[in-house]
Amino acid sequence: MSQYQSFFMSVSSNQEGFQLYTGNYVRFTPGKEGRWYQQNEGICIETQSFPDSPNQESFPSVVLQPGEQYEARTVYAFYNNMKK
Repeated sequence: MSQYQSFFMSVSSNQEGFQLYTGNYVRFTPGKEGRWYQQNEGICIETQSFPDSPNQESFPSVVLQPGEQYEARTVYAFYNNMKK
């Protein structure tokens, strides 16, 4: 049983969108230290530009011109509620 009643995560980024992977497809996948991962035992959040940006005029541009610099920043913060 977890020592926390609940936990929270916030994601801040200068990217417009994100992809969320839930591991729903994972079944008996080998992991670290001999462990086998099961369905929904993990999550991945990747910040990014909108996937169809090059084809959508209303989306922010993702074109990087020669000499321009690209910088992306993402901050993941985790909080918990300790049991009393």
